[in-house]
Amino acid sequence: MKIKIIFIATIIFLIGCSSASNKTYIQQNNYQIVQMNEQSIPIISGAILWHDFLEKSKWSKNSINTKTADILISKSVCNILNNGEYFLQIITNTSSVRAESQIPVIFKIFEIGNLQNNKYQLYSANKENIIYQHQEIYFKEIPTLIILHKNKEIGRISGLPKSSWEHDILSILYKN
Repeated sequence: MKIKIIFIATIIFLIGCSSASNKTYIQQNNYQIVQMNEQSIPIISGAILWHDFLEKSKWSKNSINTKTADILISKSVCNILNNGEYFLQIITNTSSVRAESQIPVIFKIFEIGNLQNNKYQLYSANKENIIYQHQEIYFKEIPTLIILHKNKEIGRISGLPKSSWEHDILSILYKN
């Protein structure tokens, strides 16, 4: 009888441990429009869904639709991310020309590789590099992509990638 109870307690403990490590992330839409800039583009601050960001940012649809990424590497990156305990934080803003040219490439990688929506969150910062209700996220440059594994940062790409977004992300994933 004692062995049965110990066995059942062990099983329950192991199930509890394995489910605790599989944190589920849910994309948020928790932002505010702070003001309009000189070109009547809204300054968005907070967590926002990609399609909502595109709609509100007024970025050029032509520049977004023409972005490309290496198909094989994009699929490899997304396969690793989808099958591991990874989470990406992507920080941008509506007024950065560099972000307008770079962020769509990141989302092209996600599209090509079928990255699950619960594996990343897009954040938009205001002019002071503050993210509404997410001040704990530290960054210096726009755009910034932070890669977390088991809730710990394992790497980041700030500004521009060294090689390409997909190559640099894969390099960080392989190092860890």
